[in-house]
Amino acid sequence: MSIPFNAKKATCPGCGAQLIFKTGSGRLVICDFCGYAVADSSTGIENIGKVADLIPTGAKLTLGARGTFEKRPFQIIGREQMRWEQGVWDEWYIAFDDGRWGWLAEDDGEYMVSVRVHNRLTPRRHSLRVGQSFQLGEDGRFTVTEIRTATWVSGRGELPETVRPGDSYDYVDLSGQNGKYATLDFSNGDVPVIYIGRKVTLEELGITTDETAGDEAEAGLVPMGGDDSRTSAEAMVCPECKAPLSLQVPDLAKQVTCDHCGALLSVEGSRLAFLKKLPHGKPARFLGKKCTFFGTQYLTIGWMQRGGKDSDGLHFSWEEYLLYDAKSTNYRFLCVEDNHWSFSTPIAAGDVEVMGVSTVLATYKGGTYRKFADDMAAVEAVQGEFFWRATVGDTCRCCDYISPPQGLSSEEDKHEISWSHEVHLEGSDVLAAYGDTEPLQEPDGVGPLQPSPSKSLKWKCVLLAIVFAVAAYELTRMFDGMAPNEILVQANLPMKEWTPMDTPPVQGGPPSADMPPADTPSAVDVLDDVPFEIQDDIGYNTELKIRTTLDNGWAALDIALINETTSEIFDLGAHELSYYHGYEGGESWSEGSKTTSATLGSLPAGRYVMRVDSVWGTGEDITLNRKNSTPPSVNVELKRGTVSYVYMILFWVFLLPFPLIFFIADSSFEASRWSDSDFGSSGDDDDDDDDDD
Repeated sequence: MSIPFNAKKATCPGCGAQLIFKTGSGRLVICDFCGYAVADSSTGIENIGKVADLIPTGAKLTLGARGTFEKRPFQIIGREQMRWEQGVWDEWYIAFDDGRWGWLAEDDGEYMVSVRVHNRLTPRRHSLRVGQSFQLGEDGRFTVTEIRTATWVSGRGELPETVRPGDSYDYVDLSGQNGKYATLDFSNGDVPVIYIGRKVTLEELGITTDETAGDEAEAGLVPMGGDDSRTSAEAMVCPECKAPLSLQVPDLAKQVTCDHCGALLSVEGSRLAFLKKLPHGKPARFLGKKCTFFGTQYLTIGWMQRGGKDSDGLHFSWEEYLLYDAKSTNYRFLCVEDNHWSFSTPIAAGDVEVMGVSTVLATYKGGTYRKFADDMAAVEAVQGEFFWRATVGDTCRCCDYISPPQGLSSEEDKHEISWSHEVHLEGSDVLAAYGDTEPLQEPDGVGPLQPSPSKSLKWKCVLLAIVFAVAAYELTRMFDGMAPNEILVQANLPMKEWTPMDTPPVQGGPPSADMPPADTPSAVDVLDDVPFEIQDDIGYNTELKIRTTLDNGWAALDIALINETTSEIFDLGAHELSYYHGYEGGESWSEGSKTTSATLGSLPAGRYVMRVDSVWGTGEDITLNRKNSTPPSVNVELKRGTVSYVYMILFWVFLLPFPLIFFIADSSFEASRWSDSDFGSSGDDDDDDDDDD
C-alpha cells in the first residue's frame, strides 16, 4: 500500500531508525530493528519501551503480505501476539485500500477475518456464559464459544491501539451460522468493542507479498519447517531423561509426552518444560502411523483416554486419536468406545442449535439429533503430542446427540465449548485406513452410532411389500377387465304372503312342524323360464349375488343349478340373510344385512336352469309396534367370468409378516442401544434417516 505524503513519522528511541505511521488508524509502531515501540497519543509521540521478541508459532503469514477479503484488497501491516493459559496465538492488523481496517486472527491453522461494527446490542459481560445464544443485530444468531482473559506479549509493525506488554483484557468469542465469527473485546469495560467476520482460508484470501519482513519468512506463505525460527525437532531432548524427542508437528505442538520416561512436557517454541510424570504404558496401537479417511491422509500424532461415571455410578471410558492433515493443517479425531469406532470432525458451534425441553434435541445442517448422554469426563491418560495442553485430570462436560450412523458431540467447561460431528466406522474401515491386518477386538453390545442392520431393510421390505401389493392389485384389476363378466341369471323372486314364522328352519334338517305347506311361498320355485347356457369349458369363476328387501325379518334360500345337458346338479349351498333395526334409548340401531354374495368355482358347458328353495320369517317391528307380514322380494344374480379380490387380500395378508419381522428386529436393536443411554427410550427416530451430511 502507498504511504500518504503527510504520514506521521517518529524516531525510534532504541536505535534511531525512522518509524512511520502508515495508516490513519495506526496508534502504535514497533521498530523492526530493535523492538522499541512508540505510540501516537493526544500529547504527541510517546515512548512505550522495548517489546519482547516474537515467540515462534509456526505462523504462515508475514508483514507486508497482501490479499483480498470480500473483493476488498488489504495489506498486513501489523502483528501482535496474545497469551492465554493454553499458549500464544497471532493476530494480524490488516489495512484495506479503502481506508478501513480489521483483524486477521491465526490459531492452530485456522484463520478468521473480522472488522469492527457499531450499533449492536449485546448482553453484559457478567451475564454471558459458554453455550449461550443470542441475536447480534442483522448479523443473526451467535453462540458463545469462549470466555477468557488474554495478555499482550509481543508484536511488530503498526497497530491500531496503544498497548503495553502485560496488558490484559477479557474477550468473548462467538460462532455464527455458515462460518460467521465475532469477538467481544471488553478491554474498555463492560460495554464491548464488537468485531464481526467469518472464517477464511489463505487460498480464499489469495495472500501474496511484495516485501520481506520479520523473521517468519521471505514470502507471504512459508512452507512447513522452512524458517529458522520454527521449532527444530532434531535438536530437542527430554529435560527429564535427556532422550531425544522427535515432534511430528513441531510448529503447532503445545504438549508432548516422552516415549522413554513418560514425562508430560509443554512445548513453546524450541523450549520444553516438564509438567508432570505420567504412568509409562504401552504406546497406543496407531500412534505415529499414517492413515487415510474419506480421501484425506492424516498422521496420528496423539492419543488420550477419557472417562468418568454414568448416572448409575458405573465407570465408562473411551479413547481418542488425534489425526493431523499437514496439507490443510486441519485435525480430526478417531474415537473408540467399547470397540465401536467413529470419525470426528470439529464444527462451528454456531451451526448447531440445541432445542427442546431440557435441551434433548440438537439440529445441524438440517438433521435432528437426539440426546444420548450427558456426563462429566476427565482425561485419564495421554500419549504423543497435542495442539493444546491436555493434562491428566482435566474435566469437562460431554454431551452426545445421535442420529445413527451420525452424531454430534460437545465438550464444555466454564471457559469454552466445542462441537464435533461424528460418523460411525466399522472396524474393517479403520484397518483399511491404516493398512493394518491385525484384527481388532469385537464390539461390545450396540454402539451409540452403530446403524441398525434392520432399519434400512425394514423400509426396503415395506417398499417391496407395497410394490407387490400394488402389482397384485393391478393384476387383479387387469384380469377383472379381461374377464367376460357374463350375466347368466338375473331374476326377481317375489315371495307370497303366508303366516310368518318366528324361528328359521334348521339348515339341512327335516321340515319343521311350523313350516308352511307346499303351496305357500316357501315351496320350491323353479326358474325354468329363465334358462341359461354356458357354451365353453373355460375355467371362469362364477359369482352369486343375492339382494333382498328384508325389513326386520329373515330369509333362507337353498340354490341349485341343474345341467339339463348332463343331468348334473350343482348345489350352490344355503344362504341365510337377516336384517333388523329400531330405536332404543333414543338412538337408532341395526344389525344384519339385506345382501350376500359368494364366489363359486367354474361350471362346465351346457344348458342350465336354477332352482331356489326359499323360506322367510319376521320379527317384531319395534318402530310400528306390529308384526311385519309384508313378504320380502329376492333378487338373484348369477355372473360368470368374475375375478375374486379375496385372493388379492389373502396375498396382502401373506406379505404383512415380512416387514413386521424387520420392524420388530429394529425395535429390539434400538431398545438395546438406548438401554445404555442417560435418557431412556429412543422414541421414534425413523425421521433420522435423511440426516446424512
